[in-house]
Amino acid sequence: VFDEQGNIADANVLEPKDNFLYRVGMNTYHAVMPLTSVVIYHESKPGPFLREGDSLFAPWAPDGQDAEEARRYTEKLLAYVSA
Repeated sequence: VFDEQGNIADANVLEPKDNFLYRVGMNTYHAVMPLTSVVIYHESKPGPFLREGDSLFAPWAPDGQDAEEARRYTEKLLAYVSA
């Protein structure tokens, strides 16, 4: 979970037995990052779900156009949850 400036506000590693649920508040920037090769992820939110314009992307996050920038950003986030 990120604040409005892109700083990590919270991070949680989910596990099947004890810590399998994380509630993200409305209008909150967040990311989901699989840490294993098999992941089951279920997101639930109030409708209606509109494919176009339903998600807002953070202005400070990589847009995916630069693969190297995205790789560095992902590594930074993974290092945070691995610490």
